[in-house]
Amino acid sequence: MATIKDIARRAGVSHGTVSNVLNGRGNVSSEKILAVQQAASELGYIINQRAKSLREGNSRVLAVMLPNLFDRQYVDFYASFCNYAESQGFRTALYLASNSAHLEQEQLAGIVASRPAGVAAITCYDGNEDIYWKAGFSKGSILYLDHRPNPSCSYIGFDYAECGRALGRMAARFQDVALVTGNTQQTSQRDCLEGFMEEAARHPGCRVSCYEKLGAVRSASTALEILNACPKPEAIFVTNYGLAQIIRNMAQSFFPNHAVQIYTLSPIFTIPERDFEKYELNYRLLGKEAACRLLDMAQNQAKPISLTLPNYGFRSWTAARCSDAESLSIMTLDSPTAHILEDMARLYTISTGVKIKIGIFSYDSIHEMLTNMDENTAFDIIRLDATWLNWFAQQVFEPLDQLDPDIHKLLGTFLPDIAPYYGQMPGGLYALPETPSPQMLFYRKDLFEQPIYQRLYKETYQQELRPPQSFAEYNQIARFFSRRFNPGSPVRYGSTLTLGNTGVAATEFLTRYFSLTHTLFDGEDRLRLDSPEALQALNLLIEVQSYAPSSHSNWWRDTAKFFSYGDVAMTVLFSNYASEILGKNSQVHAEIGYAMVPGGNPLLGGGAIGVCRCSRQKKEALNFLRWLCSEEISSAMTLLGSVSPCRKTYENYQVIDMYPWLAMTETCFANSDVRRFPADPAVRFDERRFLSILGLNVLQALNGSLSPQDALKNVIQTYHGGTRRAEPAGL
Repeated sequence: MATIKDIARRAGVSHGTVSNVLNGRGNVSSEKILAVQQAASELGYIINQRAKSLREGNSRVLAVMLPNLFDRQYVDFYASFCNYAESQGFRTALYLASNSAHLEQEQLAGIVASRPAGVAAITCYDGNEDIYWKAGFSKGSILYLDHRPNPSCSYIGFDYAECGRALGRMAARFQDVALVTGNTQQTSQRDCLEGFMEEAARHPGCRVSCYEKLGAVRSASTALEILNACPKPEAIFVTNYGLAQIIRNMAQSFFPNHAVQIYTLSPIFTIPERDFEKYELNYRLLGKEAACRLLDMAQNQAKPISLTLPNYGFRSWTAARCSDAESLSIMTLDSPTAHILEDMARLYTISTGVKIKIGIFSYDSIHEMLTNMDENTAFDIIRLDATWLNWFAQQVFEPLDQLDPDIHKLLGTFLPDIAPYYGQMPGGLYALPETPSPQMLFYRKDLFEQPIYQRLYKETYQQELRPPQSFAEYNQIARFFSRRFNPGSPVRYGSTLTLGNTGVAATEFLTRYFSLTHTLFDGEDRLRLDSPEALQALNLLIEVQSYAPSSHSNWWRDTAKFFSYGDVAMTVLFSNYASEILGKNSQVHAEIGYAMVPGGNPLLGGGAIGVCRCSRQKKEALNFLRWLCSEEISSAMTLLGSVSPCRKTYENYQVIDMYPWLAMTETCFANSDVRRFPADPAVRFDERRFLSILGLNVLQALNGSLSPQDALKNVIQTYHGGTRRAEPAGL
């Protein structure tokens, strides 16, 4: 087997240089990096990760003790814990107790020997015995979850007493029920039992039989004991989702004629699942918080914490019918969300009987239909590009707050302060933010983090290779990764461009324009595209053409797919199209980096949805909008590739772990300061017309038909030459 000494001899460098290259350390020239990499490849050298880990010591490892990996809640916890730890440069070492306190005690020796930076434990031990503290771990290096054997150690869990009370309120519907807990010597199980019995005691007509499951071998026999009871329970309440699955299977196999309702504590299910009534707890959030707090304790000697996470409770994907409507018709812009909506709408039909008919149209077709809309329009609901709201909202939508004054309560479940951009206008709330989508930068993280490219970039530009902070930096990096200008680039193109029509071409310009300034208008509400910022933005766009494919993408979905094929270093996308990067043919799904758009001032896009003013079924249409924009439906659609307006979706780490860039959404909205409309609300601004004029002139500047200066002058003259100042609203 080749050694570092062999590589050094083959590459003609010192042992220390080889070590620095293989471990990504030191100030080594690109020439020597290439020599070492080539020598290692020729000799078939493979880094011994275990030996490397031992050399680095224990500071980069976190230990996790779990009862098992059969129960869904522990799988969810561990997946999220690992994802966060690895994002911070830490590894995890997993230990399983197999639901046995004795085996957990034996596993402790291995944990102690590995000398981890910290330990997160969902322990099987009951009572107040702290075997970790006795094993020699400091209290500052232990984080308990679910059960707290030592009050002086750090702990994160849920409100288990409220879990019990919520189940108990459901039990009041029945006469004979069974309650199945785990070991009630554990604090979570004891609190849940006490909460349940406290609530059940308020309903004397409800008889409760309690069962305590101790150990994994008792699961099936406990299930049979409950199902054989006399009288048979009408409902069974379970504090462990895995045990609920066993009880369901036993009931279906041995008692197929006995209908029993099963209620259980459960991890979050983002896609509907109908086997149980589930009281949901966010174990993925628990995993993320546990990793975050344990690292803080390990690295910063943070004080012990006691944290109770919110219970999500009973969630529902169904809706109640609120009118005699037989069907609803929806007009929607073609996008990933439109096709997801077709599938999700079946759930609304199943629960209400109301059929949902969805018409999917192109960008230009919808604009023409909205422009010519009259009282004979057949659509009940319209979903359109949010940038059109300023012009179309009051023409095509019924104010939602006039249909239901309580609709504003729904806004409280959304991300902060997004309603003004997606439907809140003078005169009322005209639409809801169905898919609020900021722009983000996506890049090939594997390229940016390669020592050889980092060194080559620094030698070329005397700067560190990092996600660009400005579009001048963006162009410089794009040039570096364009094979036309750098034959050694691992990809052909440094950037993408989306130029399929005037609207998207205008957006490519505005992306760069708003990275330099915050408003389109001067103090007299006239376009200020004769500014230095506008000229600089257009020149930046013209330059980046050289670093992008000559056959530009037509639409954002095409851009996302092109990036996914792996032959481009960077792209800027709206978040509602970014899921396309993970398509079935993606070559970069494990290599995606993401950051704030250069300039730190992202444009906002996505779709808004409202009730058509011509609809004859406005009440049912609003009922559908409430259902569609609920957290349950929005989260499910986001997992399938859409985006959500709901705050809680961004705490759902089944979603965030799949699309990690969504964790930046709230920050992007907070940073966006884009003034696309005149300050005076009396000035009607036809943004669709403006984008068409702007895009046409941008395209002519890109192909050399117009100089940048002339193109920008044309936009001002054409738009203002054909637009008059509107009268104030209501006159």
